[in-house]
Amino acid sequence: MFREILRDTHGKLLDWNVLTNQPQYDNLLCSHPMIIAAMMEQVWYGRDMLLPGSAPLPAMPLCSANFTGNPVYLQEPTQYSVPIPHLIYAYMVENTRIYDIFRRVILECTPGERLQAGSIKGQGGLRASEELFFRDPPPFFAFALTSELRPDPNATRRNAYYRMFGLDLNHGADDNKPYPYVKPAAANREFIPTLEALLTEVWRGIVNARNTSGARDTDDEAIATLCLRLQDMLTVRRQWGTLSREEFWFTAMMSWFHLTVGYNSPIVSDLKATATSPEERLRKLGEKVGIPSHAKSQAFFLLSDELSLFLRNVETGSYSNAGTVPALYNALQQDMERIITQYSVATGRDLKARAVVMTTRAGRTTLAA
Repeated sequence: MFREILRDTHGKLLDWNVLTNQPQYDNLLCSHPMIIAAMMEQVWYGRDMLLPGSAPLPAMPLCSANFTGNPVYLQEPTQYSVPIPHLIYAYMVENTRIYDIFRRVILECTPGERLQAGSIKGQGGLRASEELFFRDPPPFFAFALTSELRPDPNATRRNAYYRMFGLDLNHGADDNKPYPYVKPAAANREFIPTLEALLTEVWRGIVNARNTSGARDTDDEAIATLCLRLQDMLTVRRQWGTLSREEFWFTAMMSWFHLTVGYNSPIVSDLKATATSPEERLRKLGEKVGIPSHAKSQAFFLLSDELSLFLRNVETGSYSNAGTVPALYNALQQDMERIITQYSVATGRDLKARAVVMTTRAGRTTLAA
């Protein structure tokens, strides 16, 4: 999400791996936290209201600011009109353990001082990260989700993942015991079996599209039916704006940490965790604070954006009829192949080879193998 803010405010989206203008990211990540908070409220105000379950816009005047610190008074809600990722993006990124690692990094760099961010920008990034994501937000903002009723933000995130996808994270509490949170009866427990059946059918379509001869068993009706089933599942969880604020803030949170390891940012550089990929930077940070990143972090990072876009399209009905299905294995063939490949890597369940089943460990249904 924060990459998209830079794209919309500067007319271009900087490449994720080969940054052409690194200071723009640096300035964003070490901005005053109130500037970021106001910016995010403005993103909420200007979000795409055509998305399923979008809640009504707040009729309140807001003063925002851009990431360089210059004031921007909210006149048009499209100032920061950026696409909000699907909640699956936050789920995939959090499975890398990025949140837990940054929590420990901040602890070691602030009250602990075992590690030190040795630059002004690094210190600014630590402050912004702590105040935005590790404390109760100011009241009345769209992302103010903690209260007497929901005091634990970690439990709130897990509750949202469970309701939308019927899934736990692939890690528990610090002692590796299951993390306590409310698991309501209203949850999409059939999400993963349906998604995997859909991706398996799409893979059959991709294979058949490559065949120059022989029988083809692509079933467009089956694909459309599975897409419609997913669409119904996801949209029912969003009635009257339910989960819309949670999705907005949790995807923003994981996007912030994803961006921080997406290049050699000031925090990464200060802690001598520079590398050539997000997963390698995260691995090095995890080693410094004693929390190992997930062994399949690369697949989770690569899958997060791709699956988010795909599910957005599924949820808006793009493939819910047989006439539009062929795009999945023709025009979008490479995108779908990346999703299927990275999903298989992340879960250990090869969608290209066989039917798949759910995995349950210690009473927790998880995505990762």
